[in-house]
Amino acid sequence: ATPVRITRNPAYDGEPKYSPDGRWIAYKLQRKPGFEADRFLLALYDRVNKTSKVLTESIDNWVDGFHWSADGRTLTVLQTGQMPNGPRKTTFVFDKAAA
Repeated sequence: ATPVRITRNPAYDGEPKYSPDGRWIAYKLQRKPGFEADRFLLALYDRVNKTSKVLTESIDNWVDGFHWSADGRTLTVLQTGQMPNGPRKTTFVFDKAAA
């Protein structure tokens, strides 16, 4: 298959993970090109509608890692940042109708 560019972000986009049904691609991104200290966000690309949406814009912590649940309904996100007790996990319930 021929690779297809799915974003136009001039900064980092990476670590893509397909949803179990193959429709969605979750990936990490940064907004500031060349600024390695910029926080990582989590975005979701809809392969059918060819649109992207940032899921963690309102969270003031870095997204370190993430994974899909087996049924594709949730994304579990590992966050780091200024947290007194160290890293924490957050589970986002993924509402396909709202995406």
